[in-house]
Amino acid sequence: MLPDVLDLIDQIKGRFPNLTVVCGGAHPTGNFGLIANGNVDYVVVGEGEEAMYRLSSAILNNERIEDKVIDGLVYKDNEGAYIQCQCSDSISLKSSCRCEKRTY
Repeated sequence: MLPDVLDLIDQIKGRFPNLTVVCGGAHPTGNFGLIANGNVDYVVVGEGEEAMYRLSSAILNNERIEDKVIDGLVYKDNEGAYIQCQCSDSISLKSSCRCEKRTY
């Protein structure tokens, strides 16, 4: 199934190159390295309702995603490094959010 989805994303991005592509759900959560496909802009891992809201709001308001810490978001920076944003699981520590470069 994943190769079919990535092929479809490639076709869509080929026709609409400026379109932002976000993947989420069970498969991307378990394999968010799929962002290595050059046509996937963002991957939302885990429970994605809040992350999708914050990501779409930032995109619609032309805000730099790199300036945001969106829990559950994975993307590539301008140097091609993977950035994974996550917050602690404790609600009382929600302010301890960070984004880190990762290798996959």
